[in-house]
Amino acid sequence: MRTVEDALEIVETALSRTRWEAALCAEIRSAYHAAATHSLFDQLTSTDRLAVFMSKHVWAVWDCMSLIKSVQASLAPMTLPWTPPVDPTLARFINEIVLEEESGCNMDGRPISHFEYYLHAMRQAGADTQRIEGFVGSLITGTPAEVCLGNYAPPAAARFVRVTLKLASSSPAECIAAFAFGRGQLIPDSFPILSEHSSGASLGIDLNPFRNHLLRHIKFEDEVNGPATLQMLEAWAGDDPKAGYAALHALQARIDLWDHALSAVSGTS
Repeated sequence: MRTVEDALEIVETALSRTRWEAALCAEIRSAYHAAATHSLFDQLTSTDRLAVFMSKHVWAVWDCMSLIKSVQASLAPMTLPWTPPVDPTLARFINEIVLEEESGCNMDGRPISHFEYYLHAMRQAGADTQRIEGFVGSLITGTPAEVCLGNYAPPAAARFVRVTLKLASSSPAECIAAFAFGRGQLIPDSFPILSEHSSGASLGIDLNPFRNHLLRHIKFEDEVNGPATLQMLEAWAGDDPKAGYAALHALQARIDLWDHALSAVSGTS
């Protein structure tokens, strides 16, 4: 189980790979702590509350791939005709991250993206998937992202996604810093509802897919994603103060999303 101390250790390790100003690092440290230890997680004490949380969090699961793909475009660019990447080690790291996030295997060994598996976990937990599925379906037809957000996303989710898409279109350093500080480590590895003996089966709800999602995600973060991201951060963003502000912006957007989710969860039994 990740503790407050673990969260602080993660951010200190990441900050140690940069040469950003002390005042900026202090702001990042404070925002990271607020996001990683948000009181939202203590409120996930029932299956209904977990379902509401998942309907808010799924937007962050979806838009993470745009950030990852942007990093991949910088470190392992697809050019025609092809030319070798500048840093083959970092190219391999980001390609491994994309492989797992976009087409990793589920518990049955079938390739599936983290996002699609999360949708499966939502359905099993009784969470509403209509908004996010409508959004993605509309994107697939070629509708502009801003129009899709207006049609399907709750206001807080739309704000969060807009920040992510803006960061994904920024410089490689800013994008990498946002990914390094604003993503996977901000999810704890246990929620109150999952620590109880009941899995929700008596209510016709299966929480095991969500539990498996967390375990799969955190294992990959600890073994591959985390160490690789630190190397990317040091090589590409450590000397760029704009990257530091991108990391701070990503964290502030996450806190706003968590605040909104807490309000929604608090109104659920």
